[in-house]
Amino acid sequence: MKDEFVTDVEITRFLLGEVDDEERQRLEGLFISDPESRERILIAENDLIDDYLEDCLTASDRDKFVAQYGDTP
Repeated sequence: MKDEFVTDVEITRFLLGEVDDEERQRLEGLFISDPESRERILIAENDLIDDYLEDCLTASDRDKFVAQYGDTP
């Protein structure tokens, strides 16, 4: 799996729940088995949380974020 490359767009779509089950399983597998992919996903997740807290997400992405992570203060 180390030869697989994941784009930032794929990671963001994954984090917002916009991927099908096959893609979700692939990315979860990379998260578990590839330290570099895991680090990239964690960084993207932190960036997404920051964007949410700073109210920088589009309305659509904000709704998807809340659906995935809940709306907690």
